[in-house]
Amino acid sequence: MSSLGEFNLLPPRIQACIASRHATRRVVRWTLCVTILFGAAVAFSAWRARASESRLATLRTEAATIVVLEDRLRQLEATMEATNASIALQRNVGSPIEASRLVHAIAELVPEDAVLEHLSLRGENLSGEERAKRRRTEAGASRGYLCEVHGVAADDATIARFVDGLAGRDPFTTVNLESSSNRAFHGVEAREFRITFRVDLDERWSVHTDSVHARMVEEVDAGGVR
Repeated sequence: MSSLGEFNLLPPRIQACIASRHATRRVVRWTLCVTILFGAAVAFSAWRARASESRLATLRTEAATIVVLEDRLRQLEATMEATNASIALQRNVGSPIEASRLVHAIAELVPEDAVLEHLSLRGENLSGEERAKRRRTEAGASRGYLCEVHGVAADDATIARFVDGLAGRDPFTTVNLESSSNRAFHGVEAREFRITFRVDLDERWSVHTDSVHARMVEEVDAGGVR
């Protein structure tokens, strides 16, 4: 029986070179693999960093929007509180017309040759308690102002023009000339008068104050009235 064997006839020096080359190739392959893996890791990290920056910018934008909305919400809450306070005041006072606007409207009707010396506005059934009592006991009573003016005019015709002006202007009703008499005014003979009238606040009125109220508003805006 014969046997075959393998024999390496290369000199040991050549064999060592070949083995060294094989080892070098393995090292190079492993180095390339590690380099590729490292590059992939770096690329992935960079991608994650860009995504994080983009997300952070989005969050900052959303946070700024939320801050603006919160500020707007606080403003709306403050406006709502002021509105509720005005409604509560309106319910407590019960007057849909500001007394100052009524005064301005009356002043607009005063003739040039007449002077007002006294003006009073007395409210009726304006408070919440009075309105509740009115509903319980006096169904026919209404909210309103009882008004009275005292003044001096040049003559009876001037007084008549003032009375007619009040009677023809909303929201003034039940205008009556209560008294008229002679009086010396700054050394001149004149007529003293007293007029009463009413403002019904349960009716729908539009108070037109024309130039007097507009002029006073302009003076207030300009700082001329304190």
